[in-house]
Amino acid sequence: FAEEKIEKRLNISLEELDLTHIKHKSTDELSNGQKQRLAIAGIYAMAPNIFLFDESTTDLDAKGKLDFLEILKKIKAKGSTIILAEHDSEYLENLADKKVVLKNGQISKEDKIEKIDTSLFYNKKESFYLPWIRLEEVRFGYDGKTDVLKGISLEIRKGEFVAIIGDNGSGKTTLFKLIIGVLKAQKGRILINGL
Repeated sequence: FAEEKIEKRLNISLEELDLTHIKHKSTDELSNGQKQRLAIAGIYAMAPNIFLFDESTTDLDAKGKLDFLEILKKIKAKGSTIILAEHDSEYLENLADKKVVLKNGQISKEDKIEKIDTSLFYNKKESFYLPWIRLEEVRFGYDGKTDVLKGISLEIRKGEFVAIIGDNGSGKTTLFKLIIGVLKAQKGRILINGL
């Protein structure tokens, strides 16, 4: 981007995430919560369609969790898709549209938390609801023998907020690495916006 555009996006991002007061501070002067919010602001400034958060509240105190929740509300209001991995999901109950529980590398339960407006995803030409992210029987293991993920099938729609819940070692981070392309599925396929 041109320098002027970067500056403009930076200022909008800091303003919308209530961080203008730290604009000229060194990161050494920031609390853990402020550092986290600043990292999110950097991504927010690029205006991605999909945000992935992996155990984002682990080192935050109660106020930091509330601040993070406010950021999630702002991102959701912009219409971006949010996928968030957590082992503790209580603070998300009134915000997430869907909760997916991973156990031993498999989806053990999928809960629709609240009804969302699926008309946003309706494609009149094709006459069906379009998923933004689709996983079809995805399998992956780091040693090529033992599966960490064992046949994951999941649809996430544009603008939806999905909480991926599970204990440490259940496969949440591996799932995220597959979605963003850091890892490649050994079986099955992953489609992002139909590709």
